[in-house]
Amino acid sequence: MAIAKHRYERGLREERDWAIASFAGVAAAVVVTDANSRISYLNPQAEQLVGWSVDKALRRQAATVLRLSHRDTGKPVQDLLTPVMLEGQTLPLPSGTLLQGSAERVYEIEGHVAPRWRNGRADGTVITFTDVTLCRFENEQKRQDHKQEALLRMADGIIRHLPQLDALIDASTHMLAALPPGSPLRETAETIKKAAVDAAALGSHLRSYLQPPELECQRLRLDEVLKRLGESWKLIHADFVLLMDPADPIHVQADEWQLLRALANVLLHARVHLQAGNSLVVDLSSGEPEQLGKWVRIRARYVSAQEDAEALERVFEPAWSGSSEDLHVTYALVKKMGGMVAALLEAGNTVSLEIYLPRAGAMAADALLIEPNPEVRRGPGTRAAKKSR
Repeated sequence: MAIAKHRYERGLREERDWAIASFAGVAAAVVVTDANSRISYLNPQAEQLVGWSVDKALRRQAATVLRLSHRDTGKPVQDLLTPVMLEGQTLPLPSGTLLQGSAERVYEIEGHVAPRWRNGRADGTVITFTDVTLCRFENEQKRQDHKQEALLRMADGIIRHLPQLDALIDASTHMLAALPPGSPLRETAETIKKAAVDAAALGSHLRSYLQPPELECQRLRLDEVLKRLGESWKLIHADFVLLMDPADPIHVQADEWQLLRALANVLLHARVHLQAGNSLVVDLSSGEPEQLGKWVRIRARYVSAQEDAEALERVFEPAWSGSSEDLHVTYALVKKMGGMVAALLEAGNTVSLEIYLPRAGAMAADALLIEPNPEVRRGPGTRAAKKSR
């Protein structure tokens, strides 16, 4: 028994020495498992993401350490280690894979599971992955900005090509006044006037879309602003919940009135789409992912009765009906205050509408986003921010 134990421990040491020599300097997170899907090694990057030290994770089942789920459904990712060892082929992690990490943080990751070969057979796996949460967030911000720019160009083009509608409305009004009551031309004149009035209203809506209001930004205690908003909303919606740390005063540079307007639009939108019997929860916290720590996140979460991924894709586009919960207004106001907005669909049809504002004295949106070089983004002290300053 002593000899068998000695051989086993020597094998573990040799396996760890091999893994350290192979993966300690790799930039990606690396997890090595044995033939029974138990953890043999974690490199430092993997330790940081999964929240386990290599000593505590050793010999535990991989599913215990690597808690993976699908972003859209919240369901656990099926076992990939067994198929990889049986087939001897590398498999990618499913798109939209989330990792439940340390301190209940959640990361979106991309990577692969590859067989580990020994003596001509698969005797374990090597899992490599990287945290792409910030990259995905930045790409979503870029895409949303490009879409809004295209909509602005289209609106500007429509405005430029609209005819002189005031003259058309006046002419049709005079025509109606001059026509006798039973004239067959009255219906035509009324149709022309109505079309001109509708087009003028659309033109006015487009002009307001092209010219968001001026802002008077000042230093605000965001937690106090939200507290006042919460007191009003508890009277409107009984299941309204506001979560924030009263001991953590948070200051931002913003226009208080326009910020309240932007937040009210978010809450109105949530109330319209909220599934009956569920709560509307607003929380205030530091930005996520952790690279957005100099930002403040205001998040409204609710279970939606109707919205899906396609609906959220268009949620920040103008509502030409002029509805009070038009989130394009929120988008335009927040961007003018140097912030960012996001809409996410989570498991259980839970929608998160998020507003990010830089803390007072911190960098603005253009300073953080978007450094195209990932090596610069990952640099110590956020080199992208230093470069922008």
